[in-house]
Amino acid sequence: MSAGTAGLLLFLTNHHPIDLLIGILGLFFFSLRIRRAKHPFVLPALLANRTYLVLS
Repeated sequence: MSAGTAGLLLFLTNHHPIDLLIGILGLFFFSLRIRRAKHPFVLPALLANRTYLVLS
């Protein structure tokens, strides 16, 4: 998740497309890991809740 967040923040400050790609891929792989984990540390239901995502 940190690679995804860092990539998105770097894209917003430096406007390099590679940073955006790293951010999107990082968040994608994080969501895959959370959905496949036996005991995830972030509940997948939270990621599906739009209200939670907007407010957090």
